[in-house]
Amino acid sequence: MTSVNPYTTKAVKKPSMFFGRAGEMETIRRCLNLPNPRSVIVIGGRKIGKTSLLYQIRSQLLQMPEDDGSTLIPVYFDLYELGSLNMPVFYEHLVKKIVSSVQQYKDLSISLPTDLTGDPYQVFLQHMQAIYHQCSVHIASVKFVFLLDEMERLLGDNWESLGKDIASNLRHLINNSGLHSFIALIITGFRGVNDHSMEDIGSMLGNDVTWIRLGVLTETECRNLITVLLSSEVQEKVVDTVYELSGGHPFITQHLMQQAWQLDSKNITLVDISHASQQFNDEVSVFISWEQKFEELDIAIYQALARSEAPVKLGKVREQVNSDSVKDALDFLCYTGVVFKQDKKYAIAGRLFQDWFLQRTSKEQKTMENSKPSQEADAVKLSSGKKDTTNVRNPWGSGSFYLTALVVVVLLFLVVAKVVHPVTFSLVVIGAILAISVIGALQLKQDQQLNQENFLKLMALTFRYLPTLIRGKKNNTQ
Repeated sequence: MTSVNPYTTKAVKKPSMFFGRAGEMETIRRCLNLPNPRSVIVIGGRKIGKTSLLYQIRSQLLQMPEDDGSTLIPVYFDLYELGSLNMPVFYEHLVKKIVSSVQQYKDLSISLPTDLTGDPYQVFLQHMQAIYHQCSVHIASVKFVFLLDEMERLLGDNWESLGKDIASNLRHLINNSGLHSFIALIITGFRGVNDHSMEDIGSMLGNDVTWIRLGVLTETECRNLITVLLSSEVQEKVVDTVYELSGGHPFITQHLMQQAWQLDSKNITLVDISHASQQFNDEVSVFISWEQKFEELDIAIYQALARSEAPVKLGKVREQVNSDSVKDALDFLCYTGVVFKQDKKYAIAGRLFQDWFLQRTSKEQKTMENSKPSQEADAVKLSSGKKDTTNVRNPWGSGSFYLTALVVVVLLFLVVAKVVHPVTFSLVVIGAILAISVIGALQLKQDQQLNQENFLKLMALTFRYLPTLIRGKKNNTQ
């Protein structure tokens, strides 16, 4: 057995380590071999193998002999390589990728016009014309295949300001630019690319390409991935368990086998697979990223499939989940890699994600149920029409200080009134009224029945009418 771990959780670059996708590769090959090559959009969830597929296309195109019809030069462009993203940067980087790809393929020195200004896309078209004419002198029937990876970068906040214009430009490039007979695009993306590419802003990319939706590997493809990379035989029950856990998802399969190989590279057992699956559950960031893309309908359909004991047809799913978008949601779950379709029936793909998902939703449901009694109690209080007085502080508790202060102030005024002129007695009354107003306001504020602003307004009114009371008393005494 090899001393180097043959499994990887990163994109697969070596053709010898790539398994499956024969049907998808054949579809792409037919599209590229047309007289006017047809572009392709590959849709798939995170870690389903989109980048690995682009690497394999690139590898195969580089190995094609020049005398085999057209010469297809692959240009791989990962949008996440760019730091800042704007129109000039996008096209400048794409031109650099094209030039470096040509040099790698034929070792040609490409010269580009340097005095071009104006719209970045129009500048790109002129650069592309120059590249094509220089290549066609040395390479017969040359064509370019742009492998545009991670197109989600153009979505979200970037869509309105940038992505929509670039998508429209790319559509023009492969249809009406005059370069369309020797340029094809292979674009990869996830749910957002699927949605935005069909937006009604003229004739968008989605109307002019072939669609491929990646899903899990077939059982045969998954078993080959598990066994062929090993130089010694692996127990059949180990293969069965890995396939049952992963459901044919290439990333989960690679991850389980990679970890199991590290535990025992010479004889992988069920115990090793158990430890590997536990480690995967401890690092569930990929599962969380999948779930974050789920909408309510996706969750409802997945739960319905999880309850089913056998694969079900589309009509049966529609009976359980009433929605016009059931088919779209099922497609999304399939190219995420958590559901698979076979013989027009749908079923859960992989017990590892299923167990994690159901356990997570069960916890969330219990949390909601535990919070329900308190919510119901609050609803009863509201429906009774009575205020909740549990937080109101009575005068003998929180207000005792203010009551004591009132008594002391009144007694003090009475004592003073006995030794002074009767006119002064009126001040005692006014003082008592003022004190009562202040004490009442303080008590309301303490009971949270009066906010800070209204408390200050009440105090202002109390002092505002104090002169009126004094004048009234003076008139009565005269």
